[in-house]
Amino acid sequence: MSTNILKLIALICMLLDHIAEFSPDCPVWFEYIGRIAAPIFFYCSAWGLHYTHNRISYTVRLYVLGIVMSIGDIIVACALKNEVIFANNIFTTLFLGCAIVLLLNKAVDCKKKILLGIALIIQQIVAFIFCFILAEKLGFPGFVDMYMLYHAYGAIFGSAIFTEGSIGFVLFFVIMYYLKDKKAYLTGFMLMFALVIEFMVRRTYYMRGPASYLIPYSSFQWMMIMAVPFIWLYNGKKGKGNKWFYYVFYPTHIWILCIINNI
Repeated sequence: MSTNILKLIALICMLLDHIAEFSPDCPVWFEYIGRIAAPIFFYCSAWGLHYTHNRISYTVRLYVLGIVMSIGDIIVACALKNEVIFANNIFTTLFLGCAIVLLLNKAVDCKKKILLGIALIIQQIVAFIFCFILAEKLGFPGFVDMYMLYHAYGAIFGSAIFTEGSIGFVLFFVIMYYLKDKKAYLTGFMLMFALVIEFMVRRTYYMRGPASYLIPYSSFQWMMIMAVPFIWLYNGKKGKGNKWFYYVFYPTHIWILCIINNI
């Protein structure tokens, strides 16, 4: 399968997942199938970053799209008088993953990698502080739900905690990037990741507070391993397709589903 075919499969899985998210009466297997979407999109994005002629432009595009989608999420929620709270925004997750890969690729020796790691930790601490002050302490703007505020500021300041999938998905993308052409190792990693997520979800499923940001996964997130067969079918070709279709479809279908099911 080409990249475009994989994206179409992921798009269908994602659509079913979001139909279930905003329509509670849908069968639960819609959500099971939905777990397949993110790993496939991550895999396609990893190859997209690898093949693109301008990696910086590719990464900046994801950053801008993340901010635009956060604003759109807030507008939709406010239009519905905050009757629905959501913060779907995989753009920011992908942006952070790509940014880390770019930085790691520039570090040519162990010393620079260590310094880079320290710089990333400092950046994440500073980003967290800004998100906390603006969302929690100042509550600005006051008409926006706190959960959505955190994720909006997370998109602006690049905080891995306040992204869709949190730190786990950002690291998942980074590791997937370096294993993208080693399918056997990638399969092992995905199985291990799914097991770790399952364990963490079981330990924190009934918890609130920080756990809801650090481990924002459903009790069947382990179903993401079903993306493995599709990854093995990737033939290394791009295929025919318009990249902007996916960029536009992702936010607009979420907003439309949210509005339809809450009016």
